[in-house]
Amino acid sequence: MVFGISFQGAVQKDYSLTINPRQSMRVISSNGRSSVTLDDDGWYRLELSGRGNGRGINELFIAIYPSHGTPQAKGDVLFGGGELRLQTD
Repeated sequence: MVFGISFQGAVQKDYSLTINPRQSMRVISSNGRSSVTLDDDGWYRLELSGRGNGRGINELFIAIYPSHGTPQAKGDVLFGGGELRLQTD
């Protein structure tokens, strides 16, 4: 499963978190600050953050790909709510 965020505008910045949902949500790779935790209610929480470049960012693109590889590789994503926050230093 791949979870990605992209700050888009004058200069694009991309961050991604790749996990293996078949092996206890093990992290395969990440190029941002990330964590995968199991909540008390049985849902996994995926967190991914990164810095935008601060210049001309006017869009945020968020994508979750349940499976990767070939076009025939499909999967499901169940979304139990979420939160989007702007953090400033």
